[in-house]
Amino acid sequence: MARVAGAALFLACILACLQFASYDAAALVRSVKSSDRPGTHGVQCETSQGRLRFQLLPESTPQGVQRFVDMVRAGFFTDIAMFRCIDGFLAQFGISDDADANRQFEKVIPDDGEEGQSFEKQRPGLADQQLFVTLADQTGNLGHRPWERPVAKLVEGKDVLDRLYRGYGERPDQGMIFRYGNSYLQQSFPKLDYIHSCELL
Repeated sequence: MARVAGAALFLACILACLQFASYDAAALVRSVKSSDRPGTHGVQCETSQGRLRFQLLPESTPQGVQRFVDMVRAGFFTDIAMFRCIDGFLAQFGISDDADANRQFEKVIPDDGEEGQSFEKQRPGLADQQLFVTLADQTGNLGHRPWERPVAKLVEGKDVLDRLYRGYGERPDQGMIFRYGNSYLQQSFPKLDYIHSCELL
């Protein structure tokens, strides 16, 4: 069972479940762990509050990690709003200002195994493009269900998380973000923080 004692990155399910071909989990572990391939051990993100650096967890969450890596390689995380920040709980992101980018990653991925750690979802089989990073110890709240496991752990930037604006809570409407993109957020929620870019390490 996964434990979430420190800041960790999860995939959050928001969209409806769609069919998605299953990955070869063992091959994904070999691919993401391979020491002779650069850019597969961690992810570094530049945000409006500073730098976040994550260590990937492919041994226990191969399919979730592969989705995250694919999104980074595709440049998905370009001016992505951290639109749902709840003090003491999470900061959620993953809706692009580019509708084509959202469509590219809207199909869900299959669950990682019960012994692994994976992207967080509301129920099995519903992980897609959205992620969140925990803002406090969530040992008592997350990691108790087989599909609720982190894909990465924070290794740099706890101070950055502490500075994220939390004043809007759950007010930003995800349907409006998908429809109108960042223009909706910038007009209605101007204090939100953004991920400007991410790169593989």
